[in-house]
This record gives sequence, structure tokens and C-alpha cells, in this order.
Amino acid sequence: MATAPYVHIPETVSPEAQAFLRAMPDPHLKPQFPAPDDFAGWKKLQAWAEADGIARSEPVVKALDPDVRALTLGGVPVLDIRPKGWTDNGKVMVYTHGGAHVMYSAASMLGRAALAAQETGLRIVSIDYTLSPQVRFDAMSDQTVAAIRGLLAGGQKLSDTAIFGDSV
Repeated sequence: MATAPYVHIPETVSPEAQAFLRAMPDPHLKPQFPAPDDFAGWKKLQAWAEADGIARSEPVVKALDPDVRALTLGGVPVLDIRPKGWTDNGKVMVYTHGGAHVMYSAASMLGRAALAAQETGLRIVSIDYTLSPQVRFDAMSDQTVAAIRGLLAGGQKLSDTAIFGDSV
């Protein structure tokens, strides 16, 4: 027996919108954020988010089949994602994944980066910054700057570089 969706689904919206609303997970079933100093709790939440993100990314990555390379830029781990059939035009988009700076990674958000690469035809560099509370926010922004500097040191032009992020 199917469970009822946790939101009211109006009959007046399109069948596609109804299907989307039916598929939305109940946010009350997600793990709650731990206290700021509960490092074990954060590790547990981050493990849950990582598994969730990888499961959501897997079918997208499989369908799009991008070329994904693990690199280090400026001492920071990144994923270099190139869409199928990619041709180098010198342009790069740097992706800072969502997750409120406390969840997910470049690997677990690979589906979103691969979709952006496919839709734009651009090379995407997804920064795998260290999550809070293991580090403070300024460390994450420092890692992003270091990775971009690594790109520039490799010959990338800042005028041909865009930065984007999202939220989960």
C-alpha cells in the first residue's frame, strides 16, 4: 500500500507537477542537524547526506556519461567534469556544491555538475571543499580561492571562468 504524500496535491496543477509533489520526501524523515559541537552527530549526518547524494547522482551520471577526472588544484581536491563530446573552448565553470556548507561533496553532487556540463557544453570544476564543522566558513572560501588560483596558474583566463553554486 502506497503512503500518502506529506503535502496537499491540488487537482488544478499539471500531472507533471502532481508527480513531482508526490515524489517529494517528507523533510521530517531526514536526520536533524546536530548541535554545533556534536562532531560525531555531524559525521553521521554527513554520511547520510553523502549516501543520499550519490544515490541521486548515479542515474544522472550514468545517463550523461561525462568524463570525470579527480584532480588537485591549488592543493584542493576537485572533480574535473567534461560533457560527452566536449570541445575545449577555453571556458570553465567552477561549481561550489550545495549542502549548507555542512553536507555533500563534489562526488555526491556529481549529478548536478554533470547536468550543468551537459546543458552548457562547458568543462565544470567541482570543488570538494572541507565541510563545517570540521573547518570554519573562511577555510571553505579559502579552498575555493586556492582552487581557482590553481586553474589560473595552469593557464585558465579569469575572463573565461564563471562560478556557480546551488542549494540542496
